[in-house]
Amino acid sequence: MPLIKKVLLECVNGSSNKFYEVRMLEEDGIYAIEGRYGSRTIVDYRERGGSTHEKGTTVHRPLAERWFDNLAASKIDKGYTEVHRYERQEIHQEEEEEPCKSPSLTRFSMLDI
Repeated sequence: MPLIKKVLLECVNGSSNKFYEVRMLEEDGIYAIEGRYGSRTIVDYRERGGSTHEKGTTVHRPLAERWFDNLAASKIDKGYTEVHRYERQEIHQEEEEEPCKSPSLTRFSMLDI
């Protein structure tokens, strides 16, 4: 599933150095929220399981946006700070413009001469 947006949070408290990453993924108009967390001193991380944010739960965009925001806000309330935020930019195909017609370039036929 392609990544739509994510926020990376960290919590440094005494000897504790943790991170939490909230990710929104999308495929065919269905969205999933994932939470990844772990210690910055350990390379390994754990996937967050349980509750409504369980990996693999899919919803439509408005609910996914709310889950994403609520999960990030709950971690900030617990002392995490935002380190990085990413949002995929939507690419809109621009309308094709007609070629410019220069007034100085006029076609003449043999009948005009």
